[in-house]
Amino acid sequence: MRLFVGIAIPSSVKAEIGSRGKVRRRLPAARWVAIENLHLTLSFLGEVAEAQLPGLSQALGRAFARREPLTLQFAGAGWFPPGRAARVLWLGLEDGAALQQLQSDVARELEETLGVEREKRPYDSHLTLARCSRPWPPRAAESWAETFAGTVGEAFEVRQGHLYRSHLGRGGATYEILESFSLRGDV
Repeated sequence: MRLFVGIAIPSSVKAEIGSRGKVRRRLPAARWVAIENLHLTLSFLGEVAEAQLPGLSQALGRAFARREPLTLQFAGAGWFPPGRAARVLWLGLEDGAALQQLQSDVARELEETLGVEREKRPYDSHLTLARCSRPWPPRAAESWAETFAGTVGEAFEVRQGHLYRSHLGRGGATYEILESFSLRGDV
C-alpha cells in the first residue's frame, strides 16, 4: 500500500483556495492538485506492507497523542526552489512551528519503531498546490504568488491527523483515510 501521514484541510478553506486559483488560466502549464485532495503532508511513507499496519498505527498514535490540538492559518505563497525557476507552487502557513514539532514527533516515532528513514532536508510547513509542467520563470511565479498575499481562508483547528492510502489511477491520485489519530497533549 502507498501510504502517507497528513492533516486534512476543512472544505471551507479548500473552497477559498480554489476561488483564488482561478488566475491559473493566465499562467504557464502546471499539474494542479485537485481541490478535494489538498492536505498537509507530514511524512510520505511510500509502499508499506499490510503486516506493518499495527506497528505503524501504534507509532502514529503515540506521536499525535503527545501534542495539543493546534490552530493553523494559511498565509502567503511561494515556490521551490526559491529564487529560481519554479518547479513546485505552494501555500504557506502563518505560523508553522507547532506543525513542525508535530512532524518531528511523527518522524521520530516512524524511525524508532519502523526504521523509516527521516528526510534529510528540514521540514518546511507548506501546502503543495501544483507542480510546474516546465519550470516557470520567477516573474510568472511571482504573479501567481501575489494572488495569495495575506491570509487565505479562515484559521482552523486541527484535532487529529490521518494515515492516508494513495490510490494511483489514470485521472490522478485519490486518497483514502485508513486511520485517524487524536492530538491530546499527553506527556
